[in-house]
Amino acid sequence: MALLNLFIPGPVLGMVYFFIALVLWPALKEKVEALSRFMNAHLALFFVPAGVGIIDYFDLFGRYGWAMGITLIISTLITLAVTAWFFNFFLKMNPEEPKS
Repeated sequence: MALLNLFIPGPVLGMVYFFIALVLWPALKEKVEALSRFMNAHLALFFVPAGVGIIDYFDLFGRYGWAMGITLIISTLITLAVTAWFFNFFLKMNPEEPKS
């Protein structure tokens, strides 16, 4: 993305491209579904590198653990607030009466 001088992170663009691919090629859904079932079955293996990283840099958690904890709490609260705001915003754009 450096060539296009965009500020959008690569993983976000990847998710957008992936969504577009799923919309354009519905047959891709079955392949993705099979792969996601396999990955879910072996999900524990994805946490091994994170665990090794925590053990390798354990001294940093002792020094900066409080800062990381506060940052994690604040970023989570901001994410929840922004998500709730967008949910309400889009809900007001398309109001539907509840069916009873």
